[in-house]
Amino acid sequence: MKTVEQALEILKNYAKNKQEIETVDIQFCLGRVIAKDICSTVNIPPYDNSAMDGFAINHHIGQAEVEISQRIPAGTSPKPLKENTAARIFTGAFIPQGADCVVIQEQCEIKDNKVDIFAKAVIGQNIRKQGEDVQIGDIVLKKGQKIRPQDMGMLASIGINKIAVYKKITVAFFSTGDELIEPGNELTKGKIYNSNRWTLLGLLQTMNINILDLGIIKDDFQSTKNALETASKKADIIISTGGVSVGEEDYVKSALENLGELMMYKVKMKPGKPFTLGLIDSSYFLGLPGNPVSAFTVFNLFARPFITQCMGSNYQIQTQEVITNFAWNRKGERREYARAKLINGKAEIYHSQSSGVLSSTIWADGLVIIMEESIIKKGDKITFIPFNQWGC
Repeated sequence: MKTVEQALEILKNYAKNKQEIETVDIQFCLGRVIAKDICSTVNIPPYDNSAMDGFAINHHIGQAEVEISQRIPAGTSPKPLKENTAARIFTGAFIPQGADCVVIQEQCEIKDNKVDIFAKAVIGQNIRKQGEDVQIGDIVLKKGQKIRPQDMGMLASIGINKIAVYKKITVAFFSTGDELIEPGNELTKGKIYNSNRWTLLGLLQTMNINILDLGIIKDDFQSTKNALETASKKADIIISTGGVSVGEEDYVKSALENLGELMMYKVKMKPGKPFTLGLIDSSYFLGLPGNPVSAFTVFNLFARPFITQCMGSNYQIQTQEVITNFAWNRKGERREYARAKLINGKAEIYHSQSSGVLSSTIWADGLVIIMEESIIKKGDKITFIPFNQWGC
């Protein structure tokens, strides 16, 4: 059984980006992973321009009444500024030659074709200098970054409409268990609704990947083997929920060993101990536990970073230190990830930490990490992992 740190290190070592590069329009690039550093070929701003509506002058004029010699809206090309005059200028407009500052209109008074400037002028005030945001040759976005809405705006601001990204990876997933039925069907004796399928689908949909949903697989060796074999021919990564424990009706692990290689089995954590990593031909296999909370937790702590790294991007789980408003009096050999909620800035835990209580993930807004052999007192500091980083 691996520790959490050992499991993360093993996953990191195996997570390789094997995707080809394609070019996409920025209209379709949100969430994609950049395949090459993107450098600017222009300065932003491209020229000195006014940060405010007002009057462009040379600071030597000082506080004086002067002639308004020209009007400069944004998008026009100004003439050189006549000596001892002012130019009416608007936000974003080109600073004329001879002007070295802009006095905002609230500090001036217009009188016919003249302006009375009654504020002190300082060189460079209210002027956005050429290249003060981005200069020619600057790397504006780096290889491996996932593109966000603000990145799309930056690409447009430097004149780029197409970029090189890694092709999307394909993740296939299925659930195992003869007790499972889909929502919409009558719940008969001995059956339960398949919640894991829909939780996992939602989690995968937050990652901007191609998803292959194989549904529910029967609890027998041949059906499990066939599902794995089919998925390995179509997907870069295969994920299953259930069937990786040690029960007589759990066939995923044995089918995996028959078809490929088992590289890791079991992690010293709770919930989520029977997490599995394997390889079938060139497709990775991630086996998640069947209990709903275990599947949710293990996906976000292990599968999400692994998938992200296979996409060509780096991944770091975001954590924060908080104060506890609960006590934890039982020492455990395994690291525990308890569903928790921040109330008035302090962490409280759900009344049931059973791995089958999916409602705890609805109530919670994160997980607190209870280290091995730990006792927690009210007021102690603890590490909190917020759900919102996962879109949860």
